[in-house]
Amino acid sequence: MRDLLTGQFGAGKQAWPREILVRKKQVARVRGDLDARRLPKTLGTAQLPAELVFAFRAERQDRTRTQRQAMLVIIGTIRLPVENLSAARSVIATMVAQSRAEAGCLAYAYAEDVLEAGLIRITEVWEDQAALDRHLASEHLAAWRAAWPALAIGERNLVLYEAGTARRV
Repeated sequence: MRDLLTGQFGAGKQAWPREILVRKKQVARVRGDLDARRLPKTLGTAQLPAELVFAFRAERQDRTRTQRQAMLVIIGTIRLPVENLSAARSVIATMVAQSRAEAGCLAYAYAEDVLEAGLIRITEVWEDQAALDRHLASEHLAAWRAAWPALAIGERNLVLYEAGTARRV
């Protein structure tokens, strides 16, 4: 039988639990395999070994740091007349290439919709707000905006999302 507070099996073997319940349902992930639901709800950090307390605090600090530095994702569309697509391609290509080269740009894409002619889908991913602000103030973006009347760009629908950490699916 394993002691819930010390994590010991029988005669001095030590195996720390995977999840330690700290102050009512706050869970820190550490080595081992004990089910945290068996621990008392009032277990405080003073009763835990120092390495477990530090692991919990480090994980919490990492989550807080990630939350403060959320990525910004812009997803949307623009519309333009089908006859202006060929003229728009060169202007868009120049703007996209320069935007991708900017510091803080993680992804930047303009793509023609295959089902709706004249609909351009936009996806941008920025490291943080400062990178996006620099992009919005850039000369190449001002040149792109100046080309809108000549290209007859009409409907513009862009939405900004704040995203946490990214992972492959």
